[in-house]
Amino acid sequence: MTCRQSITPPELLGRVNAGVRFIIWGWMPVGVVVGGMLGTAVGSVKRYGSR
Repeated sequence: MTCRQSITPPELLGRVNAGVRFIIWGWMPVGVVVGGMLGTAVGSVKRYGSR
């Protein structure tokens, strides 16, 4: 059991988990964009599958 589950009342667990999931999945596209910009600025190196 996580800390979030232990401090949240049982009747609110669904809403809390949905809110956390919304926040986490909402930030994923931001991370993709930032990672792409960083890879372009710094230069990415193909490491796997290259010969």
